[in-house]
Amino acid sequence: GVVVARGCARTMGERGGGKKRKKLYEEMGYTNDNNPFGDSDLGRKFVWKKKSEKAAPRDDRAVVSEIEKVRQRRVEREAAMAEMERVREEERRGRGQSAFADWGGEE
Repeated sequence: GVVVARGCARTMGERGGGKKRKKLYEEMGYTNDNNPFGDSDLGRKFVWKKKSEKAAPRDDRAVVSEIEKVRQRRVEREAAMAEMERVREEERRGRGQSAFADWGGEE
């Protein structure tokens, strides 16, 4: 089946009874037999089968190792940022001391 319009997903349930089919016809003007899409399951919720086939269950060890890799990259990134900040601070101090030395030499 195909989801045709926004908001219709709640009226197109898997267990759709006559009430839901009637509501679908009232909202859209289509029935399972009479619609421009040629879809005989218009009242059913659409499920993308290729995606569910492709998405195989992942191994827990793979997930845990991926999480560990992400954590390690974050730690490395934080260490690099701290090092960059330390270098900036040293440069700032060096410029301040040289300016102070220049100021002291003028007097």
